[in-house]
Amino acid sequence: MPDDYGPVLEELRTTGAVSGVDQPPPRPEVFCATACYDGAIADYLGALGEEGPRVRTSFHVGGTKALDMRYGENPHQAAALYGEFLRVAEPLHGKELSYNNVVDIDAALALAESSGS
Repeated sequence: MPDDYGPVLEELRTTGAVSGVDQPPPRPEVFCATACYDGAIADYLGALGEEGPRVRTSFHVGGTKALDMRYGENPHQAAALYGEFLRVAEPLHGKELSYNNVVDIDAALALAESSGS
């Protein structure tokens, strides 16, 4: 990540090489960024055909964890919420959300949306 460039550039300028000995281990966000980039390239190239654009041959989605949930579908399961869900459903009070709460909220939003048409 850009914050890690300074020490690497300094070592390169000083010694002409990068030993990697004093470098921090790669952080997960580095791999997330490159995976999203690689996925975007694969999706773009997969949509190109000889006769022009076509339906993609791949579909990659990258997401950021929004929050850890109280539990998954069952109380012994861990769960987390990814994406932009909290932009439309903001918890105001009470216990932390569980997976089942999110499924119920999603169903209620879909029902409200369909009843408006």
